[in-house]
Amino acid sequence: MAGGKVFIKAKKTDDEKRWQAARADKLEIEVGKLKGKLVQADEIAKEWNSMILAFRSRLLNIPGSLAKILSETEKPQEVQEILKTAIYEALDELSKSSDEIAAEEEQEEVEE
Repeated sequence: MAGGKVFIKAKKTDDEKRWQAARADKLEIEVGKLKGKLVQADEIAKEWNSMILAFRSRLLNIPGSLAKILSETEKPQEVQEILKTAIYEALDELSKSSDEIAAEEEQEEVEE
């Protein structure tokens, strides 16, 4: 019978240690969020998805936006430079956060 009590006491101690460790982990995560060091994975996924869709849209827009200009360009080197500029602009947009892009779009609307 004494062996059974030792087992129950050891199990209870293990359970308490796991609970304390889980509580400490939870507090550490909450502190990380409050300090801005941790963010929810779904927030990151949403931002990443938004960035990729904007980049995709920008790339798919290149042929339509440059068709007339490129058809009037005679030198292959000029065509290359025009395409390179458009691609770098799309890559630059990819490097910005959605907040930065929105701020730039608002600024453009104000200027118009």
